[in-house]
Amino acid sequence: MEFLALRYIDLNLEVKKPGRRALSGLFHPANLLNSMFARILFCFWLITVNQSIAVAAPLSYEEYDIKAAQIFALAKSYVTWPTPSFQSNTSPLILCILGNDPFGDKLDHLLRGEKINYGNNQVRGIEVKRVNRIEDLEYCHILFIDASEKTRLPKIFEKIRSWHVLTISEFEGFAQQGGIINFFFYGKTIRFEINLDALSRVGLKISSLVLELEGIKRIREEKD
Repeated sequence: MEFLALRYIDLNLEVKKPGRRALSGLFHPANLLNSMFARILFCFWLITVNQSIAVAAPLSYEEYDIKAAQIFALAKSYVTWPTPSFQSNTSPLILCILGNDPFGDKLDHLLRGEKINYGNNQVRGIEVKRVNRIEDLEYCHILFIDASEKTRLPKIFEKIRSWHVLTISEFEGFAQQGGIINFFFYGKTIRFEINLDALSRVGLKISSLVLELEGIKRIREEKD
């Protein structure tokens, strides 16, 4: 089985059968990472001046193949964690899934054997952990919160308040309630919204190449 793996943001990947969950298309494949899961040929290019994308023929994929690939591309190329969030230069980046796991084995296959080179002798693998209860949640760098946990968001955010963690989900209102990245459907494609205040609060940085892409919704929290 082949899996989609991306290095660049693409807002034009189509979902084979869009469901009711929120979705987002993020990565823009001027290049695609050919790994054990993906050998996908795209015919499009990035026009750097205005950050627009031209696509010759859209391809379609399963919803969670796209989401898994987007999460991987964010971690690999676009999000920066502060050094103190890792124990050493070779400590893995830990990705946790809280609640029901909609990915199945897609993330495991996609990330197996992959390394992220952040420079300065920092080369990290990626470790996937699944947690059913908030009480069992331990430090992680990416936390995917399933929609089954949406009524427990305040308790989750309190648990991870001091962590440098990129929170991701896919249900309406997640970013507005303090989550960082939320996937949503836009037609047959996958887009995402990003809460810039929540991102800053946890000490993470995301590349301006992501923030400037047309189709990315940037959210600011209302101040009292």
